[in-house]
Amino acid sequence: MVPGVKILALKVNLGVSKEVKMMTSFLGCFPNLERLHIQSVVSDDGPAGQHPSKVWKEVCRVDCLRSHVKKVLLHQFRGDQGELDFIKFIGRSAQQLQALLVVLTREDYASPDKVNELTCKLRNHTGVPWACKYGFLLVVGPKLPSVWKWSFRKASDLAEDDPFAS
Repeated sequence: MVPGVKILALKVNLGVSKEVKMMTSFLGCFPNLERLHIQSVVSDDGPAGQHPSKVWKEVCRVDCLRSHVKKVLLHQFRGDQGELDFIKFIGRSAQQLQALLVVLTREDYASPDKVNELTCKLRNHTGVPWACKYGFLLVVGPKLPSVWKWSFRKASDLAEDDPFAS
């Protein structure tokens, strides 16, 4: 257990059940987590094992999500099924959630048609009762430098309010 961590960033392929299970187990190590950044990555490996949609239903509850997480940012959103299932999971689990920000890829954000398509997809696939009373979901474009990297140096700078926010 690492109770001092309030902000955490992970890169996860939300379409691979093995990574989903590992991520939820890993989150259990941070009981006081308040802000979670997930960078959605895609690999050429494809799905491994059980379909991720089923995994989200079976995954054990993550206490920090239920009782502490106030803000979740899903970076590099492409509208994949694994990402939509993750958003549903957060909505059903996070009782203290104030904001769930879905950050589109730079390419998708550049196309108004793609932004509309992804927004409609979110609306159609994430209509579940949320655990929190006043949380909201917001779709935003990337506000990133041309070369965006999560940096260990920036992450360890205690003067930074949120080293993973851009």
